[in-house]
Amino acid sequence: MKVKDSFLTQREISKIGFLSVGKNVLISRKASLYSPEQMRIGSNVRIDDFCILSGKVCIKDNVHISAGSFLYGGDDGIFIGNHVSISSRCALYSKTDDFSSGNYVGSMEMPSNRKLITAPVYLDDYSVIGTGSTLLPGAKMQKGACLGAMSLAKGELNEWSIYVGVPCYFLKKRKEII
Repeated sequence: MKVKDSFLTQREISKIGFLSVGKNVLISRKASLYSPEQMRIGSNVRIDDFCILSGKVCIKDNVHISAGSFLYGGDDGIFIGNHVSISSRCALYSKTDDFSSGNYVGSMEMPSNRKLITAPVYLDDYSVIGTGSTLLPGAKMQKGACLGAMSLAKGELNEWSIYVGVPCYFLKKRKEII
């Protein structure tokens, strides 16, 4: 199979039922999209193999979502700015169970038996997420923020700064893109 054939055609993409979709969009045939009617995809966007996008997901222009990344937007949403790079095996959650609540956990439990933590996730322009990293509800990466490989973000990451670790902490400033 040629590389070109491993992505959906523009015609196939237009039939998915996105809220909106731009030009030059590449979506792997092996990606899974749940509730695409809640999704906006900008121009020059690439979504690689084995990615899962679910719920409210808004992606602007010039964005790459690498293989095996999961974006669970739920009702609150995940909002991705321009020129954002999400490395492989990343997970972004706008909703998760509160494991400390003494309630049941898991999507197969009755909603009345669960306590959820919900908040939108924001990735401002020029943000970068390193491989294997996780963003929890309420994570906000300001313009140019960078989250190093295998890190966990649950709060606000300042602009043009690099964060690493679990939970992540400030490492150093990042050079601004001209």
